[in-house]
Amino acid sequence: MSVEETLRLRERALAASSNAIIIADARLAHHLVIYVNPAFE
Repeated sequence: MSVEETLRLRERALAASSNAIIIADARLAHHLVIYVNPAFE
């Protein structure tokens, strides 16, 4: 499996999850949120 295929699969899994997933960048000021999946809404 190529890197691109792995990333696409991971993105689909995150988006399809029924659990809310939030990703924040701890390197940025105030730990800005950079991703939430649809279950978060």
